Amino acid sequence: MRAAWVPSTQVTYSSVLRACASTASVNHVGQVHCLIEKSTFNSDTIVSNSLIDSYAKCGYISDARKIFETLKEPDLISWNAIISGYAVHGHAAHARELFDRMNKSSIKANDITFVALLSVYGSTGLVSEGLSLFDSMKLDHGIRPSMEHYTCIVRLLGRAGRLNDALNFIGDIPSVPSAMVWRALLSSCIVHKNVDLGRFSAEKVLEVEPQDETTYVLLSNMYSAAGSLDEVALLRKSMRNIGIRKETGLSWVEIKGVVHAFSVGSEDHPDMRVIHAMLEWLNLKATRDGYVPDTNAVLHNVDDEQKARILWVHSERLALAYGLVMTPRGHPIRIMKNLRSCLDCHAIFKVISKITKQEIIVRDINRFHHFEEGTCSCGDYW
Repeated sequence: MRAAWVPSTQVTYSSVLRACASTASVNHVGQVHCLIEKSTFNSDTIVSNSLIDSYAKCGYISDARKIFETLKEPDLISWNAIISGYAVHGHAAHARELFDRMNKSSIKANDITFVALLSVYGSTGLVSEGLSLFDSMKLDHGIRPSMEHYTCIVRLLGRAGRLNDALNFIGDIPSVPSAMVWRALLSSCIVHKNVDLGRFSAEKVLEVEPQDETTYVLLSNMYSAAGSLDEVALLRKSMRNIGIRKETGLSWVEIKGVVHAFSVGSEDHPDMRVIHAMLEWLNLKATRDGYVPDTNAVLHNVDDEQKARILWVHSERLALAYGLVMTPRGHPIRIMKNLRSCLDCHAIFKVISKITKQEIIVRDINRFHHFEEGTCSCGDYW
């Protein structure tokens, strides 16, 4: 388009930035940002909103904040973009601080604002704050709760272990609960290993969406965590019979402007020998540091030794190994994943960040995790 001398518009820049953010290609976001600065759209609110959203989704929340603060008159989308950005990074305090500033401005919060705030309260365990905000949303702001808001509260209560309260809350929803609501309860049942309520939640989801692959995967994870591998096998057979396939887990890392994608156990990368060598070294160092693999994360009915080997070829570990080889020391490694990371990968990433003295940033389907010096920004509450 540029070679043809066709002038770019707000839509052009917003669309390109959205595409870059979808693969977390921050180098490309930066290049587009440079073009915007040289254009007549360098102070355009719509384009700036796209930049805020893109930098946040690429893991650069501080850059997103800098752009937001340059806006003379941020609109509703501007406020929602930066608040949602902090929410996906798990920064509840920053999200709330911005919300308070927003309330003092002429811009009124909408339903999207509260979805972001309720989600970050749920992911950080701020139960009383979340419930208070939900009430305030209805009473003080006059916003009628949608199914997304109800889902946030179910997740808030369920993740805190208040499964019965979450179930009672679902019963009080004035309309028919959606599959999304029941799926949120199912996810909490997995965390707290409540198989009976988890099975009930899954049945509710499948009544509405009988082909929902996510529910089958969550059920498999729940049975695996409970040690019921026979149930896992039966469930997988049922999935095959009705033609449901589990989405392939993919992780990607950007090295020198090139995105490298990995799937579990993939062997097609040209630097695979180097990756395996790094994985072996990490395994040795982590074991000496006291790491013990959580084999419940593996759904295959094999012995523990084989399960441990399977864990080490999860897609995010392959991406991490390559990132460690190719990234200069002192620079953070940023990994994106299309599914939720397993508990064991989360645990080993903490260990590896301590061993390598390297900051590791992972964005899974739910949120960002910042690993540094043996800890994660989520506080293991995710």
